[in-house]
Amino acid sequence: VTKGIEFETGMTMTDILAENSPKSRVVAMSGPTLALEVAKGVPTAIVAASTDAAAVQTVQDLFHSQTFRVYTSSIFSGERNVRVVQKLRKPARNFNQRESV
Repeated sequence: VTKGIEFETGMTMTDILAENSPKSRVVAMSGPTLALEVAKGVPTAIVAASTDAAAVQTVQDLFHSQTFRVYTSSIFSGERNVRVVQKLRKPARNFNQRESV
């Protein structure tokens, strides 16, 4: 496994979950974050994406904080999420409200 991709098949972890547990509520979280910076409270932003609006809202409610912004998206494709995350680098400095992408 490298960066959330199964080496043999090239499937993402969300693809593997969907295939092996089709009734699961899956939310993918991605963003330009570093664990040490998050632990130190350095402001950062991520995208939580899912086709399940309730599941993605739950993730936002659980993780969203003053310094860890969780933006939501219904786009559930890794390639598209990369573009969304790139667009979030600018709004990361505006940490006063929740937004949906």
